Amino acid sequence: MISYSHKNKRLVENICTCLRRKLDPLEHQLWIDTEQMQTGIDLKIQMHQAVQDSDVVVLMLSQDYLKSKNCNFESELAAILRKKILPVYLDNCEKNNSNGTVYIRHTDVETTAIS
Repeated sequence: MISYSHKNKRLVENICTCLRRKLDPLEHQLWIDTEQMQTGIDLKIQMHQAVQDSDVVVLMLSQDYLKSKNCNFESELAAILRKKILPVYLDNCEKNNSNGTVYIRHTDVETTAIS
């Protein structure tokens, strides 16, 4: 599952395109709201289900992400459900790192390395 702020949508979609090239041959699925969310069903219920059904939750962290109630809901739920969390920094933002989590800065990774 990809958790991100919609203010970062274009960048996240580009990253997801690269990820899909690597994941599809391995038969791993990439869950992102723009493709899997359904209208008419409660947003929080769908967010909860997406986190619960995911093996890994990728947090696309940015200043906008940290301000978003929905993003914080997803990241906190992932922690509560003890999901594997892969945080990726999209910009200079701070998130507490009290659990030894390794953070990746998107700007530190060459796109060609994951494409």
